[in-house]
Amino acid sequence: MTYKEIINRFRTVVEDHYMLQDFGYGQLSDLKTQSQLGPEEQGVDYPYLFLLPGTSNRQGPVMNYSFNMIVMDMARLEEGDLYDNYVTIQSQCQQYIDDVLGQLYYAYKDQPEIELTGIQYTPFKEKYQDELAGMTASITIQVPTPLNNCIAPFETLELASEVSVLTGTRDYNSGGAGSRKVFDSFAVPEAPQLYKVVMDVNFKTLYDISSDGSPWNIPVISFIQDAANPRFIKEIPFDGLTRDVQNVKTEFYVTLEDVAPDNNDFTISYGFSTLTPLPDVPLAYPIAQANAIEAISGTLKIYKVV
Repeated sequence: MTYKEIINRFRTVVEDHYMLQDFGYGQLSDLKTQSQLGPEEQGVDYPYLFLLPGTSNRQGPVMNYSFNMIVMDMARLEEGDLYDNYVTIQSQCQQYIDDVLGQLYYAYKDQPEIELTGIQYTPFKEKYQDELAGMTASITIQVPTPLNNCIAPFETLELASEVSVLTGTRDYNSGGAGSRKVFDSFAVPEAPQLYKVVMDVNFKTLYDISSDGSPWNIPVISFIQDAANPRFIKEIPFDGLTRDVQNVKTEFYVTLEDVAPDNNDFTISYGFSTLTPLPDVPLAYPIAQANAIEAISGTLKIYKVV
């Protein structure tokens, strides 16, 4: 049974009670009064049960939910004993509390164990906008709620590939994806599969890539499936001027599948750019520049989402 179900159960018990007229939940600032609203709006009807949440705690497989259950009614002075009316209302409100506790415990088949011993009853008379009297009961409801990782909403990942960056100075030219690879390629299996890709790479640019003509002046790390017939999956621009070590991190989901003749690869390379492609150039290959990128370190992890 969830916390919300407990609150709704209190509400249902109050609605079914012949004497209790209204239910509320929240902080003390949320208490309604009969006189606080205008004539076109309806305030609270008394007797009124208000559930004030306390601090809950877990003890192993059991959750302990704590509440202050406040039951109140209008307190009007009557002739005779000045305090008789207040005491009468306080006594009635205690009985209403006992009615609610009894209904919660006996009327439901699951019978969450309400800690009936140690409940504290505190009578009160307060003057808010309405002059009220009633009774407050501090209660704890114990609900068996074992932890269960099987139903937790976490994705399950199975590592399909983990490779380190191809360290050392690399070419940055138009001779093919192989001379610009950041990591070894991942051979894509035939069956369609959702993957989570996690990349963390450090590198230096040794050549002012941004001085090249458009569109090759936009340096990127490209994620490509099947370099022979490219499917551009993701591109991450980086700084082509800085000579300090740059760090690029990313993670994303992608569905990959191979097609005959089973030579489909997932490749990560510097320099394939489709950000500003030319109409007559299907691939925005970079201008040939040897030793333009120095790969320092990094890892690539490819997970199957199962």
